[in-house]
Amino acid sequence: MYNLLSMLEFQHNSHIYVSTQQCLFILNKDHLPRMGFKLHWQRSKLESIMKFTEQMKSILEEAKSTIYKLMLYSNQRQTPAPVFQPGDKIYLDSMSIHTMHPSAKLSHHCLGPYMVKWVGPSCLSVLVSLLSWAPST
Repeated sequence: MYNLLSMLEFQHNSHIYVSTQQCLFILNKDHLPRMGFKLHWQRSKLESIMKFTEQMKSILEEAKSTIYKLMLYSNQRQTPAPVFQPGDKIYLDSMSIHTMHPSAKLSHHCLGPYMVKWVGPSCLSVLVSLLSWAPST
């Protein structure tokens, strides 16, 4: 039983995931471990097993092509993220910013314009006046 569990764990860690397009061995250890043996495929003498494996191969190929088509269709309408430079003026969405207004309905939906101080690979810093919470102009 333990032997089957370790084989299952190895299969789980060497499986390529759709979301990351990588397997866990690559993500965690930066390499695939050597298995130390080569798998030899032998055709079974039972016709039902061979029929089942052929069906599974065709289902797998169909699923791969469907996932590829879905990926193409979902990425058609995506627009690239805007590129900000230091000194640009931007507006902030006030959805997660708590203001002094008594109700979310009464508060402004966009705050700004604020000036961008610096831009990182996935974030940016905005120059905000903390004393008055008024947008810089």
